[in-house]
Amino acid sequence: MWLILVLLSFATSTFCQTHPQLTYACRTAKKPECDKVHFVPGHNLIGQGFDIVTMKQTRAHLLDLQKYSTEDNTCTVCHNPYMNKAWQKLPLAMVDWRPQSSCSRKISSEVSRSSTSLAEEAASEVKNDWEAGLELHHKGVDAKLVMAGSQSQVAQFGKNKASTDRYSFIKHHLSCVYYSFRLSHLPLLSKDLRRALKALPPTYDASTQAHYRRLISIYGTHYINQADVGGQVQEVNAIKTCQISMDGMSMDELKDCLSIEASAAVTGKAEASAKFSACKEQSQKSNKGESFHQTFNEKSWEVSCITGISIAGIYSCAQMFVYPGRNCELLALILKI
Repeated sequence: MWLILVLLSFATSTFCQTHPQLTYACRTAKKPECDKVHFVPGHNLIGQGFDIVTMKQTRAHLLDLQKYSTEDNTCTVCHNPYMNKAWQKLPLAMVDWRPQSSCSRKISSEVSRSSTSLAEEAASEVKNDWEAGLELHHKGVDAKLVMAGSQSQVAQFGKNKASTDRYSFIKHHLSCVYYSFRLSHLPLLSKDLRRALKALPPTYDASTQAHYRRLISIYGTHYINQADVGGQVQEVNAIKTCQISMDGMSMDELKDCLSIEASAAVTGKAEASAKFSACKEQSQKSNKGESFHQTFNEKSWEVSCITGISIAGIYSCAQMFVYPGRNCELLALILKI
């Protein structure tokens, strides 16, 4: 029930109200104006480290997202239709900033049969091929199943449940996109990452392995080079297979009933349909009048401000830095499974 309240709050917030007319423009501004105006919202999300295993941002910045002045003391400013058309500046490392209007109260839902499927779905947040450049080779094993999302919150939740009983999982998802942007070509590295790369030993072996692994633990396996920013909320219900069978329902039927309840909470009105009537009747019969969310209350949920990203390996970030090429190769090596 807690997630329904989160969904309701999320969907009725100012982020999901009627969209302003999305007209915007960007121009070149001089230093006094550049210094005065704020950055566009979410500007420091790109260039952040990202761990493909946990599907989490590391909060370490690999790139300099604070520099905004060019050599001739100008910057790019854009007026933001979501901020009363206020002029806001872009960091030099950001290009293609655009306001978006992708927000809907329609909840998407899907059934997963295993914790592995949950990991795959978590990894689908990354829009591009995270393996690019790593040359991963595994006989008989899909590297993406082994690595991407395998230690994400939702995958860990699934593994914990699967270790105690036979479970399937139903996921509900609601998202809004308000801005999109990407990194410019060859952006400046952050001072911290420059120092970290300089401090790396020139060779990778058993004695220096800890130095490389520490770099990955701080900065992540990848960094975000493109992002859709707004908000999303996700709920995953763990369903005991035997319980749903005893209730005489299929997993798809339960998914539909949970979706109807969540949609009613978000929109504020119940859907008048045959499915709604069937769900209400089933609830009275199996759940003693409780809602399906109250009965099936083993769940995990997450709220995020990023709805979709593209990433690049940290080794490619290292290649932006003028430093002996062997370290770039070694960073790629340490990322291999």
